[in-house]
Amino acid sequence: MPCVTAERRKIIGEILNNPPENWFEIGGLYFCKTLLYCSYLFVEVLPVLALEVSTITASPPVIEKDYGRSRRYKRLKVANVLGQEETGHRVGFCTCRMVDKAVNGMYNLDTESAYYRGVMMCGSVWDCPVCSAKVSMRRREEINEFSEGWYRQGGTVFMATFTMAHSIKDSLKEIKGYLTNAIRFVRSGEPYQRWVKRMQIIGTITATEITYGKNGWHFHKHVLFYTRLKTGSDTNLFSKWLNERYIRFLHGKGRTALPGIAVDVGNCTGDYEYRVKYVTRWGLGDELTSSTGKRLEGMTPFQFLDDDVLSEKFVEYSRAMFGCNRIVWSKGLREMVKTMKPEKTDEELASEEQQGSQAIVRISPSSWDRIVADDQREQLLYAIEKGGDDLRHMVRIYNLELLIER
Repeated sequence: MPCVTAERRKIIGEILNNPPENWFEIGGLYFCKTLLYCSYLFVEVLPVLALEVSTITASPPVIEKDYGRSRRYKRLKVANVLGQEETGHRVGFCTCRMVDKAVNGMYNLDTESAYYRGVMMCGSVWDCPVCSAKVSMRRREEINEFSEGWYRQGGTVFMATFTMAHSIKDSLKEIKGYLTNAIRFVRSGEPYQRWVKRMQIIGTITATEITYGKNGWHFHKHVLFYTRLKTGSDTNLFSKWLNERYIRFLHGKGRTALPGIAVDVGNCTGDYEYRVKYVTRWGLGDELTSSTGKRLEGMTPFQFLDDDVLSEKFVEYSRAMFGCNRIVWSKGLREMVKTMKPEKTDEELASEEQQGSQAIVRISPSSWDRIVADDQREQLLYAIEKGGDDLRHMVRIYNLELLIER
């Protein structure tokens, strides 16, 4: 079957929209035009006419959608454009560019969900709403696994949240610099090491969270302290010391923070699963929150992708966080629970093959280009999950190879 190039599609469109005015007039030059028209119609148009007409006239199947994924793919479409035109980051080609000879539409029998194999996944937890959700879920599973193992060994965990005063005039890069340096100052030197020994801290996991509200960027870090303490008797004293040292650094830089609020420390007792969910929540639940350009209270950066007016804020955020890790384990901590596997990069987690999956459709390069251009990446995933007529409809429209009937 001839390749349906953009140039050929344009020519076919012109012919279908502008046929000869009178098919019955005979003679001279006009007869030659009719012959040329008919020749092109039968030789070039008919082999691809059914495919072209079905693409133009057929409506996508109506499928009950997962709201979270629908929102993520809508935002990814905007992030793709910003990545190519503004930031230059890999997200510009995430789930668009092929990395194999063909793309496979996969279906996982255990989770009953579909995904693509053979396309580039950027792995950015900052720029990509699709990769961020997948990576954040895997990071949560890792931290849960470690925390469960640590509790079985008799350990405990408490959480400290670091923040600082900020205003609408502060840039994200500026706030990030002050807060990051303040935490680095607090956790360096002999004074901190004395508290590590007293609190029996064996390591930490640090997570970064960013929101935007009426006072501008709210950049804060959550730190999980893993300890051998059986009670929280020294937690209040440790909290007081952290606040004093942290605020002293910020004051020296001309910044402000309120005691007890600047560093909020929880007790060693309580539900560790809640703390794990809290520090890994971003990238999982924020896509379910609807937003408009008029509502700026507590917005996550991905919500900026819902409004063209706010896209500049997303670009600022993307550039400020480039090269940063969202989750950081202290050196040697993972080894304290023997069942933990070696840490993978965000890109490796985003591209991770799911066990129990099977290829349902194979997609050629030309068909994949059309799916991306028609903004049907999400729709095809739903069709694979639902199967039946919806899947066969997509197979027919985009000339896919159906490997397994569903």
